[in-house]
Amino acid sequence: IFEVENRLYENAPADVTTLNYDFETTKQNNQIDYLQYLAEAFLSHVSQSEIDEPFANVDFDVTEPFTWNYKRSTPGGSATILTASDLTNSFTVSGDETAFGALTFFYVNNSLVNNGTWKPLSAVYDASPDTTTIYVEGDVQDGISGTIYSGELPSLITTANPNNLNDGSESGGDWRDLYEKIYTTPYPHLEPWVLQGYASKPDYWDTEYENDDVDMWGDRIWKYKHGFDVTAISTTNDTFSVSHEFVEAFAPSASFTIDNSVTHAGAYTLKDLDTIQTVVPGIAGLANFVVDDTLNFASTTYIQGMKIAVVDAANEITQTYVIKSVEIASSPATVTIVVEEEILVGDIVAGVDHIHGAVHSPITNTTDLYITAAISTATPVDGRIAVRHGMWQNILTGVIPAGEAYPNGVVSVAGVPADDRITNGLSIDDLPIFDYFSVNIDNIEVSADGGTTNFAPDSILPPYWDYTAMYPTLANIDKPVRSLYFNFSAEIVAPNANYVFNDSGPVEWEWKASSQFLYDQLAIAYRIDPANFVYQTFGFNFTTIGGLLIDRDTNNTTSHTRTNFHGDVVDNTQFISNGTNQWYVNFNRYEGYDTNFSDFQSLWTLWTAPITYQFASYVDTPSLSVSHRYIDLTDFDYNITSKRSPGVEDFWMDAMKIQILTIPYDIARYNNQLDWRFDIRTNISQSREIEYYDVHNYQYYVDTDTNECTLYTWDIADTDTFDNTFAIAGDHEDIFAANRQVTVSNSSGNNGVYTIESSLYDTITKLTTVTVTTLVTSTIVDGIIALTYRTIPWETGAGVYLSTTETMPIPLDTDTVIGTTKYFIIKTSDTTFKLANTSADALAGTEIPITTTGVGDQYVGELFSTFTVDTSADILWRQFAIDKTNTLSWSTPKQIQGMQRLVDIIRGYEAFTLDSGWVVNADRALRDPDTGNIVSWQVEIERFIDYAYTTRIRRSTVNDRYPVTVNYATDEFIFVDTNNVFITSDPVVMVSDNAVYPTPLAQGITY
Repeated sequence: IFEVENRLYENAPADVTTLNYDFETTKQNNQIDYLQYLAEAFLSHVSQSEIDEPFANVDFDVTEPFTWNYKRSTPGGSATILTASDLTNSFTVSGDETAFGALTFFYVNNSLVNNGTWKPLSAVYDASPDTTTIYVEGDVQDGISGTIYSGELPSLITTANPNNLNDGSESGGDWRDLYEKIYTTPYPHLEPWVLQGYASKPDYWDTEYENDDVDMWGDRIWKYKHGFDVTAISTTNDTFSVSHEFVEAFAPSASFTIDNSVTHAGAYTLKDLDTIQTVVPGIAGLANFVVDDTLNFASTTYIQGMKIAVVDAANEITQTYVIKSVEIASSPATVTIVVEEEILVGDIVAGVDHIHGAVHSPITNTTDLYITAAISTATPVDGRIAVRHGMWQNILTGVIPAGEAYPNGVVSVAGVPADDRITNGLSIDDLPIFDYFSVNIDNIEVSADGGTTNFAPDSILPPYWDYTAMYPTLANIDKPVRSLYFNFSAEIVAPNANYVFNDSGPVEWEWKASSQFLYDQLAIAYRIDPANFVYQTFGFNFTTIGGLLIDRDTNNTTSHTRTNFHGDVVDNTQFISNGTNQWYVNFNRYEGYDTNFSDFQSLWTLWTAPITYQFASYVDTPSLSVSHRYIDLTDFDYNITSKRSPGVEDFWMDAMKIQILTIPYDIARYNNQLDWRFDIRTNISQSREIEYYDVHNYQYYVDTDTNECTLYTWDIADTDTFDNTFAIAGDHEDIFAANRQVTVSNSSGNNGVYTIESSLYDTITKLTTVTVTTLVTSTIVDGIIALTYRTIPWETGAGVYLSTTETMPIPLDTDTVIGTTKYFIIKTSDTTFKLANTSADALAGTEIPITTTGVGDQYVGELFSTFTVDTSADILWRQFAIDKTNTLSWSTPKQIQGMQRLVDIIRGYEAFTLDSGWVVNADRALRDPDTGNIVSWQVEIERFIDYAYTTRIRRSTVNDRYPVTVNYATDEFIFVDTNNVFITSDPVVMVSDNAVYPTPLAQGITY
C-alpha cells in the first residue's frame, strides 16, 4: 500500500487543489471527542494488525535504553506535584525541595494544565506534613498531576532565544516520540535540517554538508570535525599541523586549546602573518599582491599551490586564494604572490589586510597553524586541537552557510541571523541554538559501558546515555556529546512500565508515524463534525459572493440535489474533483460499481428525508420544547407519534437520586474516597428494592507470620458482653447479614462460632457493630473475626489487583504513578491465599514476604479496567469484573459509604438490568451533550464523581478573607476588624500574604 501511495504521489498533477479543512480548530474545540475517537481508532488499528498487547512494554531490556519507557523520566531528576493552587500560584511537592526556589526557572510536564517553564519566587518547607510549597511567577491552574524538574534541555526557550525548541513540557514514552517532541524529529542524526526549522531538506544541504570525502572528514554521514588531531609539530616555524585543508576552520587571531597531549596541552593563539603592502587587481593567474620579506619569512613560507586566506580590519576572513607563483625581490626585500583567482578592486585593502595564520600546504596536504608562542619541543606528536567545525557546529550556534536561504526562504548574506537582520536588513528570525542533539558528534566511537555498546560518529544516542563514563573529565568541546539523561538513579523513572494510551509507546508511535494515522485523522474529523467536514473536503470549487459560499461548478450554493461526481461529463467536459468526491467514486469503482454508468446519480440527488427522533420514554407533549441553534421552530414543525404494545411482564430500571451526606477532606495521607457517604433513592416516593450483581473484589486480612491472606477477616475493635456484640472498623453492615456465621479466633476468651442476629454501622465511630445470638463472655478486646461469606473464585497463577481504604501492607502496592500493580494468587484453601510477583512465581509457590498488615481494609480483586475523572485527580477508579453468581439487594432509601462502592453498585446494577432485558443506547448512536461521549451508565458515573469532587473543591475554597494577627502565647488569632462571620467549628483555611505561616500551620489545610 505504501508503494502504491508513493507512486500516486509522484504522478499527481502539480496544480492539485489543496483542501482547506481546518482540522486543528476542530480538534481544539472538541478535545474530549477527539481523544475518545483517537483511542478507538488506535484500538481498531492494533486489532487489524493482530497486535495483542499494544500497551505492554514487551521489548524492555535493561541493557538497551532504546527499549525503555521514558514517559516519567526527566533531565536532572523530578519531584511529583501533590497539589497546584491557583489561589496562591504555587506547587506543593513532598519532602524538602526548597532548592527549586533558588533556581532561575524550573519545568513542569505530564500535567493537564501547567506544563512549561516556571520562574520560582520562593520555596517554603513545612516539616509537619513534610512538604515544600514553591511559589511561582505566573498563573497556576488547579491540579494535582505532573512533575516539576530542573535539568539541561537541548534547546531551552528563553527571552534571549525565543525560537528555541524546548519549554520543559515535553515528555514521551517511546524514544522516538520523546525525540520528536524535543527535537521536532525522531531522527536528528538523519534529518539535521529539521533542527534549524526547515520543513524539508534545503537544496544546498547535501552539497554543503554531506560527507563526500571519508579521508578528510572520517567515516561519518556529515561534514564535521569534532577537534583536529595534531599530525606534525615544527619548532622552527612554531606550527601545529592537521591533516587536509581546513584553513577557514580556524578563526583569525583566535585562541584554541590542545588537549590529550603529553607535552603540548594548553592554550595557544593563532598568529597573524604578513600584512599586504600593495595589490595588483586582475584576472586569474595575473592578479597579485606584495608582502614584506625583510626577515625572509615570506620567501621561506609561501609556495606554489598553497591555499591562504586574507583577513580584514574586522578580523574576518574575506578572501581565500591558491598561490600560482612566488616572485622574490631583494631590494627592497619583498615577495610578490601571484594567485590563481581573480582579484577585483576593493577585494584587498593594502596596508590593512593581512594573511591568516592558518595555511594549507599542498606538499604535505596539511593545514599549518602558526602560533604566537615558541614551541620548545616537537615530540611526541600528539594531542587534539579542541575546535569544532562543520555542520553540527553551525546548528549548535544557529547559523547557515552564507548566501543560502533561511527556513523562511530569505537568502542570507552572512548566514548569521543577527548580522543579516541588523546589518543587512533582512527579514529573518534567529534560528534555534542547541547545547546537544542526542547524537554522537565526536570523531570517534563512544561508549558508556566500556565498549560493549558503541556508537559510531553521527549515530543517534538513546535518551539515557551516561556521558560521564566516556568523558570523566569533560572538556568544553565535548559538552555537546551527550543525551537527555545520564544519571539513572536521579533521572530515570519506571523504564519497564507498561504504556497507556497517549503515552506514545512503540506501537502507538509507529501508528502515528504511519499513513494509516492520516486516514484515521480524517475519519475522526468526519465523526466530530460530519457536515462541515464533507462540506470543506468534498471538492467543491468555492468562491464567496456577499459572504455566501458559491460552488463555481454549479453557479449555486452547494446541495446534494445538484452534485457533480468525479468523472461525470458536464457540458461536454469531464468533471474532475480533488476531494473526497474522487475518493468515493474510486472506492465505488474498486467495488465494481461505476458511479457514472448506473443509477447512483439519481439515488444521491433525488431523495428527501425528514429528520426523526425516537424517544426512550413517553413524552409529555405540552411541555416538550424543540429548539435549533440557527432556525426558529414552532409547534407546526414537528409531530409526536406513539405506539402502544400490550405488556406481559414488568421490567423496572430505576434512575438513582444520590445525595451527598459526607464530604471528606481534600488533603489526606491516603486516598480517602471511603469517607464519602451517600443517600440513594429512586424517582418514585415509595421504597424500591434494588437488585444488582456483586463484583469480584474481596476484603482480606494478612497474617505476617505466614504471609497468608484470609477473606473477610478483621481485627476485633470492641466487645460488649451485655449486648453480645463485636465491633470491627469500616462499613460492613450489608455483608454481616442475619443468620450468617462468624468465627472468632486468637482471642483471650471469645473463641468460637457465632450466628449473626443483626449489624449496624455507626457513621461517627466508623465501626460496624455485629450482634450475635449467643453470649459474648470476655470483655478483653483482642482476636480476629472471620465471616463465612464468599470463597476465592480464582486458581493459583491468576492475576489479581489490590486496593485499600487507607495504607497497604508492606511491600504491596495498589495504584502508583504508572498505574495499577498486578499480583498473582497462590491459592492455599477456599478462603486463604498468598501473593506472588509473577505467574511463574505463583505456580512455583514463591510468595511475597509481607511485613505489616496495613491500615484499614485490604481488598483483592479481578480488574476489568480503570478510569479517571479530572476533578478527582490521579485516583484510578476501578471497574472490577462483575460477579453474576452473587446477587445483592437492598431497599431505598439506602445510605452507603465510599465512592468506589458506589461505582461498584451502579456497574452491578447496569449488568443486572441488562440481563433483565434493559439496553441503554443499544446502537451507541446517542451522545451525551456535555461530554460528547456515548450515552451510558459509565458517563453518569463519571459525571457524578466530577460533581462530587467539584463540590468538595468549591466548599474548600476561601471566598472571603479576613485579616488576623497572631498571639503565640495563647495560640489565638485576633481579627483586625470585628468578627461578624465565624462561629465555633466553622472550617477555615489560612492564607499568608508572604507565604510564611505560624508553626505548625500550613497552606491549603482546612482547620
